[in-house]
Amino acid sequence: MLHIIGTGSTDNDASYTTWGWYPYREQIVGVEADCIMPTDSEGFFYSLSNAEYFNFGSNFSTAKTSSIYQMFKHCSNVAELDVSGWDTASVNSMAEVFYFS
Repeated sequence: MLHIIGTGSTDNDASYTTWGWYPYREQIVGVEADCIMPTDSEGFFYSLSNAEYFNFGSNFSTAKTSSIYQMFKHCSNVAELDVSGWDTASVNSMAEVFYFS
């Protein structure tokens, strides 16, 4: 299981291969995220193909996120994903969010 808690930022050149969990992506079976998402969250959960669920805690925020492009690309094992509480007012790039999911 992958736990993402807290706040922080990533450099502007971040990509899915630079997220710390990317080398372990095939071993991750679930995600508990209770954090403030980076401004550029492109491919943030990219290729977590064995993750069966994503739970977003009460501190989870996308309010300052501008890109969620390919965020869940290749997350093909998730049966249900509730993003109804997300604030996407600042998002200007959301193409292929669920591509191959």
